[in-house]
Amino acid sequence: MRRVHLSCGVLNRALIWGVLSCGVLAGHPAAADTGQAEALYELMEMPELLGVMRQEGLKLGADMAEEYFPNRVVTSFDARVQQIYDVATMDGVMRGAFVSGLESRASDAQMAQLIAFFSEGAGVRLVPAELTARRDFLDDGIEDAAETRGEDIAARDPELARLIGGYIAANDLVEQNVSGALTANYNFYLGLIEGGGYDIDETQILSDVWEQEEETRADSARWLNGYLLQAYGGLARADLQAYVDLSRSDAGAALNQVLFDGFGMLYNDIYRSLGQSISSLMSGQEL
Repeated sequence: MRRVHLSCGVLNRALIWGVLSCGVLAGHPAAADTGQAEALYELMEMPELLGVMRQEGLKLGADMAEEYFPNRVVTSFDARVQQIYDVATMDGVMRGAFVSGLESRASDAQMAQLIAFFSEGAGVRLVPAELTARRDFLDDGIEDAAETRGEDIAARDPELARLIGGYIAANDLVEQNVSGALTANYNFYLGLIEGGGYDIDETQILSDVWEQEEETRADSARWLNGYLLQAYGGLARADLQAYVDLSRSDAGAALNQVLFDGFGMLYNDIYRSLGQSISSLMSGQEL
């Protein structure tokens, strides 16, 4: 076992787990129908998003290999990353959390509102725009450019900047993503312990995680602004306003809480598995 100062720089990236407000519904609405929740999952193109997330994960795995196994080719870690980011497995986790979450949180009327929005309302245009932006961000050059052009866009298109800035502030997206990212990093550290290659106590884990808070907050704010500008810049302002309006409704609050819960579960499992894999290899144990 080894005791080291851990570096999780490659994990300090904003994790956008939803773009709606995160309010929790009061009361207990009538349970939504499973078929409606499944239909909404497909309308939101969640399987396609998970496919993009796999590509993001493979890039992260390559960065982690460089950080933890410098000047080495570790094919077993590459293979493990491929397994961890298996889309079918990810879909099973996310679909189950999504359906069960909506069944417990959303009423039939709220589900009807959500399905209408994503089948015939602004969501028809918003979802493809979000997916395109995520795919675009697989190119580091595009991502970096989007993250640095906020001031220029604000000067050229103050209405767009106002909508996006207000959207982020109203929905507390930065803090939600900071919380999710720090929790995922905490699970990564737990995985390092479980893999047998690191000797870390709880105090050190918490200290290292909280040391990342301000950097993660700055990364989250920058990423969110760049991503939303990339995704929504070409859309009608009325569509963006409709999204904000939905986010302020009970239906939108229910959906977003389900998304944050589901992606939180998924990322925590993924990061813990990554930590276990790295630690196991460093300790010479079989994965």
